[in-house]
Parts: sequence; structure tokens; C-alpha cells
Amino acid sequence: MQQLFRRLLISQRIWLTLGLAIGVLIVTLMATLLSMRATLQEERLQQAGAVLDTSMHVLEHYHGLAASGALSESEAKTQALGILREIRYFGNEYLWVHDLRPVMIMHPYVPALEGENLNSIEDTAGNTFIRTLTNDVRANGRGRIEYYWPRPGASEEEAILKVSEGLLFEPWGYIVASGVYMADINAEVNSQLLRTSLIGGVGLVFLLVVGWTVISSITRPLRYTIGRIEEAAKEPVDLTHRMDDSGRDELAVLSQSFNSLFGLLQQVVRDTGDHAQTVSASATQLNQLANDAEGNVRSQHADVDDLASAMNEMTSTVQEVARNAQDGAAAAARAQEETQHGALTMNESRDAVARLAAELERSREVVERLRQDSANVDSVLEMINGVSEQTNLLALNAAIEAAARAITAGALRWWPTRCARWRCARETRRKRSARSSSASSRAPSRWRNRWRHDRKRRGRRWSVPSGRTRPSRRLPKRCRRSTT
Repeated sequence: MQQLFRRLLISQRIWLTLGLAIGVLIVTLMATLLSMRATLQEERLQQAGAVLDTSMHVLEHYHGLAASGALSESEAKTQALGILREIRYFGNEYLWVHDLRPVMIMHPYVPALEGENLNSIEDTAGNTFIRTLTNDVRANGRGRIEYYWPRPGASEEEAILKVSEGLLFEPWGYIVASGVYMADINAEVNSQLLRTSLIGGVGLVFLLVVGWTVISSITRPLRYTIGRIEEAAKEPVDLTHRMDDSGRDELAVLSQSFNSLFGLLQQVVRDTGDHAQTVSASATQLNQLANDAEGNVRSQHADVDDLASAMNEMTSTVQEVARNAQDGAAAAARAQEETQHGALTMNESRDAVARLAAELERSREVVERLRQDSANVDSVLEMINGVSEQTNLLALNAAIEAAARAITAGALRWWPTRCARWRCARETRRKRSARSSSASSRAPSRWRNRWRHDRKRRGRRWSVPSGRTRPSRRLPKRCRRSTT
């Protein structure tokens, strides 16, 4: 579809669009008129039905008067028919009354038909419309029929379409009927159509004028733009050419773009000339550089020969490197195995460190208990010092007694040596007690054992049997000074 429209000129597209719009408008207008005709016909028939309902109320009123005795039935019928005879609506529309036989009871425009049997009356088309209407009313209480009948005062040749409706009044057996001429409806529709056509014609002329104006406002600038572009495309090309870009529509924007393009091309040509001069100078320099490059190429040929020999040497070196790389790959594989073994060893070391940490924690607990035991040893050593003092006193007493016995026994010559030994032993015990007090926290068990040993030694007694002398002993070095 788009390609099809591209084959048409813009003016043709606009005229086609305008023609389609006018066609749609005309079709819509015709549909509206037909709908209006049907609506108007229905309204007329409804109004005629309303008049029939009014006539029923009139008949009921007079029937009530006759039933009440205010009027006789004949008087009531006469007065009721007189009222119905005078009813008019829509100008000349009227009511007539006939019974179920059917016999005409009342007709305002043709009194000669009153008392006549209507079974044989036909319209211009040969339809016995009165008999058909009577049968419909007898069956349904209400009926409607279309037929051709002349207007009041017109000849039968001037018969036109008429739609009549009848309503039954059962107490008296009357059928009150009335009709509407379709010509009146058609005349009103035609009048409305004429007014609408006039308005539509004016609107159509206005649309044509507006369409022609719009098309001209588009096609004229387009033709002008096309002509200017064709002139600009002719040789020699005039880049100073400009178009009229006044306006705010798309064509003005197109002209502005065209002017901008030509201005840009003009600037490009100007810059191209400048660049051509620059390129010419650069070509001269390039020629000089080419000559220099030729000399450099000759020198490079010799360098290439040297490079070829160097490449041969490099090839052998690369082969050697390849062999070394293979050896390195094997060494890397071995290193990977060693790394895996080292990882296993590290895991074992980590487990051993964890176990050592547990052992250190237990050792810390043992040392803590040992510190508490050392505090207890201090109190024991104080007790030992007291016992030692008492032991020294006991030893002194024992020495005095031994001296007395020695004097009596003649062994006094051993006394100085023994006294020196006692003094040396007492001094030794005092020093040991002092050292045990300062180092009790480090080795309580060792000092405890030594205290027990000293106690055993202090428990010994030197005794010389009577008449015997103890062989002399050499004093220790620490006690010799005391004996002298």
C-alpha cells in the first residue's frame, strides 16, 4: 500500500484523501436521512396512535353517560361521533369510524360513504384494505395497514401511499381508524435533505477551496525547491546558491537544511583547496624522504644479512632453550610431587603443633599447681628453720656433755677437732637453710630430701668408748681455720 501511494504525486494523494473524506461524509448523510425518515414515520404513527387513544377516551366517556342513563345510547353515539368528526391533527389528518361488518359509521370528508358496506372498497392497487384492517382489529384489538388513497378533494389518479391504524371499541363494536400520508413524511425528509444538501454543498465548496489552498501551499514550494536543486546540480556547480527558507513548515526546514548543506560543501571545498596545497608541500617532502629511505634500504640490506646469521644462531639457541624447557617441565613435575609431599608433611606438622599446644596447656596447669605447692613449701621451710634452731641447741648440749665425758675419759685431745666439725656443720646447715628459703619455689622436692638427709646426720652421736681413742681425721678445708 505504501509503495502504491509512492507512485502518486503529493497533490494526487491529498485530492484522493479529500475525495474519500467527502464520500464518507455523503454516505453518512444519506444514512442519517434514511434513519431520520424511519424515525419521523414512527413518530407520526405514534402521534396518530395517541389521537386514537384520545378517541377511545371520548367513546368511553359517552358510553358511561349512556350506561348511567344521563343520555340514551343513540344520543351518546351521535354526540361522540360528532366530536370525533371535528378532530384534526397534522393539518388535514382525520378520523373515521366503521363497525365490524364493516359498514361506514362516520367519515368527515366523504359523508356519502356513511352506511355503505366497505368490503368491496379497493385502493388504486386493488387491495381491499378496509376488510384487511377489520380482520386485524377483530383478531388483535388493534391493526395497521398500508395502502394508496387520494388526499381529501383530490382525484383517484392522485392517490399516494398512506399508513392507517385502527382501534376497536368493543361496547359499541366501533373501529376508530386514522392514517398518515407518507408523502408528508417524504416531503419533510426532502426538505431536510435539501437543507442538508445546501449546507453540505457549502461545506464541500469550502473543503475544495481549503484543499486547493493546502495543495498549492505544498506543491508550489516543492516545485520551487525541485527547480532550485536542479539548477544547483547543473555544471558548473554554484555552491553560493541559496533557497528561500522563510516559514515554519517542513518545506522551510528542508530549505534550511539545503542551505546548510551547500554552506557546508562550500566550506569543505575551501578547506579542500587549503589541504591540496598542504598535500603538495607534503608530497615534496615525501619525495625527499623517499630518496633518504632508498639509501636507508641499501644499508638495511647489509643489516638483513647480519640479521639472517643472527637468526640462525637464535634458532639453535631456541632449540637449546626448548630442551631446557623440557628439562624444566620434568623438574616442575618433580617439584609438584615434592610440593604435594611437603603439603602432607605440613598437615602432619600442623597436627603435631596442635598436640604440642595441648601438652603446653597441660604443662601450664601443672606449673600452676606447682606454684601453689611452692607457696605451701615456704611455710614448711619456716617450720624447718625453727626445728633447725632447736636442733643446734640440742647439738650444743650434746657437745658439752660429750666434752665432759671426754675429760673424764681422757679423750680431751679430740675436743678441738670435734668442736670445729660441729661449728662447720652448723654453719653449713644455716647456709643451706638460707638457700632453701630462696629457691624453694624451684626445687621443693630436692630441698625436702636434703633436709631429711641433714636431719639424719644431726641424729648421729659421736661417742668414744672408754679406754679407746678415735683415730685422727683430716678436717675439711672450710673447718681448718677454726681449729687453729
